[in-house]
Formats: sequence, structure tokens, C-alpha cells
Amino acid sequence: MTLTLLEGKSASPKTADRQDGHVDHTHRVIPPGPSGHPHYADLKNIADPARNSVDPMPLDRFLQWGTKTRDRNFPGRVFVGVLYRILLYGIFDPLLWFFYRLRFALSGQGLQTFRQPRFRLLREIRSRCPRPILLRLWLRSHPDLCGASGWVGLQTAIHTLKKRTNTLPWLLPEETLLAHCLDCKGFAVLFSSLLTICGFNNELWIGLAGDGENGHAWVVIEDGGGRIAVDQMNGLGVPEAVYLKEHRFAMTISL
Repeated sequence: MTLTLLEGKSASPKTADRQDGHVDHTHRVIPPGPSGHPHYADLKNIADPARNSVDPMPLDRFLQWGTKTRDRNFPGRVFVGVLYRILLYGIFDPLLWFFYRLRFALSGQGLQTFRQPRFRLLREIRSRCPRPILLRLWLRSHPDLCGASGWVGLQTAIHTLKKRTNTLPWLLPEETLLAHCLDCKGFAVLFSSLLTICGFNNELWIGLAGDGENGHAWVVIEDGGGRIAVDQMNGLGVPEAVYLKEHRFAMTISL
């Protein structure tokens, strides 16, 4: 884990080499499209070919249905909302975390993986499994989001689908896609994961206030114009150096 104490200077997280194209987490260069961003069609060699036969539309329809359930005129809105939260956070959440813990335990890490807190396990999941199948399926329903619209299209889609909420526990990328509401951590996890799948070089950062309790999460994107810091509230983002001057964190952690 990378810790950087801030003294009025921008953090200097490590970056991957990038030349004329975008680099994914396997350090393969993806040629940019006319807009300077990689097209989703250019990523077909990165996605698992064995998954290409899966129809992504049921997932997309399910997410659209979930959005409709928030409408005040939706029949049984309160009951459906409660049931959905029970299924997502009471059943799917613990099962998914258990799946990853068991997977890592069987891969040689042993039982210690069952004692890891969510934050540390999520960091390892993002490193070893950076392209969850659910997120790839959803993006296949919206290939334009990885095309000419660039990362702005991804950000707009997230804001359209997800309402803002206060503090939630750390969620896995799959959970952030299914959740109706996200806090800054959930937004950063989902946004960063989608950027990775689309080939945009990015980093997820967490900042802690002086009391060590109140934190904030954001994503740094390596755009053609430099490093842009984007969080759940600041629209299209600002240069990283400006962001860190505006947010005087006592400590930053790279996830």
C-alpha cells in the first residue's frame, strides 16, 4: 500500500508508461481512436473471448428496471426497494466476498485471506481481477461509452444510473454496478473499474483528513492534457495538483 503525506504538494503516484496510445493494466498499448481515446472495438482482444457468446441485454434491462423502481409511481416501490437491498447487501454481498476469499485461499494464500478487512481484500481483487464479467457485459450493451465519448460518457452514465448517498461499506465492482445508490467510495470503485476495462489509464485514491476518520475517494485519469482528478461531486474534474491543494488531506492511499 502506498502512503503519501501531503505538504501542499500533489501526490506522485506511480504511473504506467504511455506513448501514443492508452495502456491497460497488462501494459499493452491500445491504439487511440480519432478522438484520442480507444474505441471499444479495439478492446476485443483484451476481453475474454469465451464470454462473447453471453447476451448482455438481460443485465442491462435489469439495471433499467432497478432505475424505474425508484420512481414514486412504481407499484410497490417501498417493498421492492427493501427486498432489493436485502438481496443485494444481505445475500449477494456476503456470497461474493466469500467467493473471492475462497478463491484467493485456494490459490495459495491460505486462511489468512478470511481475516483480511474489506479494504485490503478489495485492493487485491482490483489488482488480480481488474475486469469483472458483470461490468464487461454491461459495457457490451453500451459500446459507445468506450468509444468517441471517452471517459466523460462513462461518468455521465454512472451519474444517470446511481443516486448519491452517504457512507456505505466498501463494495466490490460488481456490487457498485447493481447498487441503486453510491457514496464517493462506490463511485470511485465503479468508475475506475469501467475505465480499466475501456483501456483508460487511471488510479483510485483515498484521502484521510487530519482526524484519520473522515475520508474521501476519487479517481485520477491520465488524459492527454495531464492528470485529471474526478470524484463524485466535481463534474469533469480538475488537474490533480489543483485538486490536492483544494483538499488538504493529511494522508493519501493508493488503492
